Amino acid sequence: MQTASIDFPEYDLRKAATARDPLAVIEGYKIEILLRLATVCGVRMCPDCPRCNSSVFGCQDKFGSNMRPGGGIFGGMTAFGGATEHQGYGTPHFHAEGHIVCVYQFHTLAEVVQKMQEGKFAFEDVVRYQEWMHCEDVLDAEARDDMMPTLEQEWH
Repeated sequence: MQTASIDFPEYDLRKAATARDPLAVIEGYKIEILLRLATVCGVRMCPDCPRCNSSVFGCQDKFGSNMRPGGGIFGGMTAFGGATEHQGYGTPHFHAEGHIVCVYQFHTLAEVVQKMQEGKFAFEDVVRYQEWMHCEDVLDAEARDDMMPTLEQEWH
């Protein structure tokens, strides 16, 4: 298997490119959020969301859910919402919240305990999923340790 590596452009070059063609930055951002992020999360979304739901071909089903039948990387996601903020040079940045289908969604804690006791799922399965989803492990600890002494100076 062959791999290709492309270096990320230097900060000054990215800043100049953003200043020369700000519309390209916005259009690229829309592709990332409306197409790639929505697809990875398993949510139907189009460039006209949520206004598209006023037509018969809206992204939501008749129950108001945008979830794709197969879900996404986190499992089923019934809803997804977020907001765009524009940073220092006008580049967009996204903050979102996804509502993931889970065992607690329509049950009381007593019913969840009963389902665990019936063997429908194990507590360890829930813990393993939560640990995976909220993973904060560093991918390459050695590379991070090498960067730490000069990280603050390089940032400025």
